[in-house]
Amino acid sequence: MSVIEANVNNYQRKLKDWSRVSFGNISRALVEKKKKIKVAEGEAVRSGISDQLHVLKVELRELLTKEEKLWQQRSKLHWLKKGDQNTRYFHGKASQRCRKNCIKCLRNPNGEWVEGDDRIAQLFIDYYSELFSTSNPNQLEEVLVTISQPNSMNADLVKPFVKQEVDMALKHMTPLKAQGPDGIPFHLLSTLLGFHW
Repeated sequence: MSVIEANVNNYQRKLKDWSRVSFGNISRALVEKKKKIKVAEGEAVRSGISDQLHVLKVELRELLTKEEKLWQQRSKLHWLKKGDQNTRYFHGKASQRCRKNCIKCLRNPNGEWVEGDDRIAQLFIDYYSELFSTSNPNQLEEVLVTISQPNSMNADLVKPFVKQEVDMALKHMTPLKAQGPDGIPFHLLSTLLGFHW
């Protein structure tokens, strides 16, 4: 065995030991934790003290998060191996995603099921049109009078801009992020407009 093979085997063994210590067998730990929670639930019902149950549930959530990350890593590894190649795996994943993202029927406000793309689209349009339309408020002034606004807040909102405030705001902008919908980063704008600090 060469020195390189020995080193690789040594590191592989160390990684397995690290994984066992850091993560252990997550599936086994989940089963054990769920059993402990059942026992703790019985104790909590009898004694009325649920501190231990709360701690166990927090630990269970952490284990479930670890398990989810483990499965994500495994699926990414599988995706890297099988990937976008023209394989059965790829077509199965694409078909599954298409089925998952498809709305086949919806229930309308009357409780009836609506099917068909056109009828479902019309249901969405009707719902959001109703949601975002006005219900004809005619006593808006009375509502606004009841909202209390501190005078200091109002004064801050209507006072004129001061050059120092604008300079400070500009200096605190992230240079490589676009501040508006045009997508132009602040660094480029400041260069074009001649701002220099």
